[in-house]
Amino acid sequence: MPAALPSAPNTARNMAVFIDADNLCDPTALDHVLTDLRQRAERVLYKRAYGRAESLKAIESVLWRHGVRPVANMIVNKVTTDSALIIDAVEAVCTNTIDAVAICSGDADFVPLVTWLREKGCQVWCFSLADRIFANPESFYDDVVLMELVDLPPPSSTAAPATPPAVPPANPTLTDAVQQVLTAFPALRDGQPQHLNHVVAALRQQGVLGKSDKTVAWFRQHAKAFRLSPDVAPNQISYAPPSKTAPPMTGASAALCQNTQVMALLRQAVQATQDAQGWALVSAMRTHLGDKTVFDTRAHGFATLTKLLAATGAFELRGTGTPQVAVHVTAAALPVPASVTAPVVITWPCISGRRVAPPLPAPLHALRAALLQLATQRVQREDVFKAVPELVFGAPCALHSVAGRLREHGLLGPSQSALRILERYPQSFEVNLRHYPQSVRHISSVAA
Repeated sequence: MPAALPSAPNTARNMAVFIDADNLCDPTALDHVLTDLRQRAERVLYKRAYGRAESLKAIESVLWRHGVRPVANMIVNKVTTDSALIIDAVEAVCTNTIDAVAICSGDADFVPLVTWLREKGCQVWCFSLADRIFANPESFYDDVVLMELVDLPPPSSTAAPATPPAVPPANPTLTDAVQQVLTAFPALRDGQPQHLNHVVAALRQQGVLGKSDKTVAWFRQHAKAFRLSPDVAPNQISYAPPSKTAPPMTGASAALCQNTQVMALLRQAVQATQDAQGWALVSAMRTHLGDKTVFDTRAHGFATLTKLLAATGAFELRGTGTPQVAVHVTAAALPVPASVTAPVVITWPCISGRRVAPPLPAPLHALRAALLQLATQRVQREDVFKAVPELVFGAPCALHSVAGRLREHGLLGPSQSALRILERYPQSFEVNLRHYPQSVRHISSVAA
């Protein structure tokens, strides 16, 4: 008899795995996910992959190796991947004893399914590529695992000449690439933000971008001429001629400079490598930042090393892989951290955190939802201040810490979000969900 799995928060008895092959179609990433899921459950009852024929063909070897059942789309005018996955997931939970569901997709269309599964008492985990995840997935899933594909450097050959190859000039085709983009989409010349999807469609039609090129990574290589916004899941692009003075950092870049610990680690990594370039610098940074492919966004502000380096503005990203090779000039090029007078988000450990609601018979779900809604409506603004007195002084407080304090005082259910209470007082509380840690601040200028 095999040894029992150790008890852990992310371990389940019976699990179901549903793969959106149209969204997660990389065989390397999918093989990593399926290998990881073996350690998360004692038994996997369902393992199915949904997608178009070409998507399933790309991961055929991985599906065969892990025993995953492929489910092809019906031949209709529209893609039926999401609908087929949702129907099978609901049927699996209703007809079997399943306490954990893994959804391998970063598509936001599965949010209603995830909410329903959690109401049924299931743990729901998300596995997705970092550049294909929707914004704020942690609010819906119990655990989110983001992956980023890394192209390893080519192995050194013994037959190579002893003299090192000359380092090419920085961005040798930057001007040509910028001119091609402006020619394909002339509206960018005005400097006004344009929708990223419209620009990408024009570039693919003109042949500037290939069908398999990653658009965000491609534009990150030309960050001196093009700016993407927002920093997380960008959907807008604007053109800024290199001759113009760069505007002050805002958004995620400014938040990164306020994180003095991360900026100090980056400086140590650059100084430790002296004049090292490329992958030597990347390896040193991974060593100083924890040697992880996917970072903790609460600690570093960004989920991947690529986004972290791009936000500093002091590194040049080259190559076609993800992440690209990082090339630096000097450690002095790193932005100076913000002064100590900058607002700092206050956080504290939560004794009573958010957890999955206990399973209930189906007829009682509607009753429980109604009772929870009535309970949150009875919470007044003064009750929030009594539970979280730190908000009275107007300092930003971490949203998860505020939610934990509300649960400790019995003002919020274990499976509820604090937004249900805070959104009832938009004139008193300002919630920031775009940066990590997500924060809430009391607007003191409004009269009580």
